[in-house]
Amino acid sequence: MLSSNLNAKKLVISLDGFGHGGTQQAILHLLPFMCAEFDKVYLIILQKTSFDLELPNLTNFEVKNFNSKKLLDLNLFIRLIYFFWKEQPDIIMTSMFRSMIFTAFTKNIKSKIFWLEQNTYINRTKTQWTFLRFLTYKVSKIICISQDVATYSSKYLGNFNKLVVIPNPVWIPDIIDKQSNKENDFIFVGRLVPQKNPDLAIEAFDLFLKTYNSNSHLHIVGDGELREILKLKLNNLGILEKCTFHGFLSNLAVYDLMKRTKSLISTSIIEGLAMVRLEALVNGNCVITTNSGGTEQFFHLDSDWGIFLSEPNPTDFAKKMHNSLNTKYHESQMIDKRKKIVRNFTPEKISTQFLVQFSSK
Repeated sequence: MLSSNLNAKKLVISLDGFGHGGTQQAILHLLPFMCAEFDKVYLIILQKTSFDLELPNLTNFEVKNFNSKKLLDLNLFIRLIYFFWKEQPDIIMTSMFRSMIFTAFTKNIKSKIFWLEQNTYINRTKTQWTFLRFLTYKVSKIICISQDVATYSSKYLGNFNKLVVIPNPVWIPDIIDKQSNKENDFIFVGRLVPQKNPDLAIEAFDLFLKTYNSNSHLHIVGDGELREILKLKLNNLGILEKCTFHGFLSNLAVYDLMKRTKSLISTSIIEGLAMVRLEALVNGNCVITTNSGGTEQFFHLDSDWGIFLSEPNPTDFAKKMHNSLNTKYHESQMIDKRKKIVRNFTPEKISTQFLVQFSSK
């Protein structure tokens, strides 16, 4: 802990929402360590939904739901000014466009603000980037999830001296079975939206079944706008019974599925750093992934450890899915090598990196 160097007493974390996503999962992992370091921790959620993740019950932790549904919300603006004037937080940690903008405009002079850039935000408009660039003078540091994100963000935000790379943490249980009767099955974890490209996962799985192994199964964890379209596609391909849609699951339930499967399929078009790849390694899975966000920076792609970088097409994915089932990748020595990659991503180590930035000049 950095208590002797960090004189801050209050921390505010501000997010647009707290649904299923990598940013929210990362905050969940960091919260216990932040609560141990600060006297008081607030989580501001601009818009609450019925799909929000469950939050822990910590003695010095408080959630503030502002229930704001409008992008330009004068009432929200006024309430945030009052909140920051009243609480006088030492540190504000914020992510997602609306929270980043509103906190920059409403924070008190005393507070140090840290933006979290969690992705390569290709959908941001030129106007949005201009707003953010203008407000960077109010920001102490811009913490990027990977070097890919830092490089992309720097094109629009400038302020290279304020950019810092800190990856998201991943939950590592105290005890993980090295082998839990794994089947020759695959798992896809992510929101069912175009960015995650689940269509490619299904096309690759279909080709894998027809070319290599007709007895495998695909577990699809997550939900989103493409769910029914994907089910229809699976039905048309004649492999609907080979896939199970689980919807959103808790971390523990996802890990239970990973223990039963051998390989993760990660087909994202863009990413900041896909936490699910790290979670798969925690559970001894092989990983077949596109080169999207942090892949070359954090994964041992030059090794023969069961981490496969694939071209974004069904043929290459299917081939590498088949290769990942090779017995050698599921021996104890190989599993241990993959797990070692994740040791630098523990919530304790990542929270320490954040605290170093909080206490810097």
